[in-house]
Amino acid sequence: MRRDDHCHSRELYLRPATTNVILALMKIDGNNIVLIYVTFPDQKSATELARTSIEQKLAACANVFAPHISVYRWNQKVETATETAVIFKTSRRMADKLRHLIDEHHDYDVPCIVTLDPSHVAKPFSDWIHDSVESD
Repeated sequence: MRRDDHCHSRELYLRPATTNVILALMKIDGNNIVLIYVTFPDQKSATELARTSIEQKLAACANVFAPHISVYRWNQKVETATETAVIFKTSRRMADKLRHLIDEHHDYDVPCIVTLDPSHVAKPFSDWIHDSVESD
């Protein structure tokens, strides 16, 4: 089997000790990147805030997903609503500023703003995120 035939994974062809070093370096690098998951009441508000976050260099990328159905408890009742989820990709250093921007402009009384810490991030992708939000 060629390398290209198996998920494009370099680690499969390295000795275990080398793999552990590479994964450790990726983890250190990955700890500088965070993903922030947010739900919005509609696609328009989600897209507007995604664009604002990119323009202000608080996020390198924002994935705006198709509207979906959410089922949740609110004021002692089970509710159903259509929402739009966004995953913002940013540096750990910019995360607080981005969360503040989201909270400040969000329509919900209790917005879903969840920060996710990836354990492994490909270095070229991590570098791109860093360059997109950290450079002048």
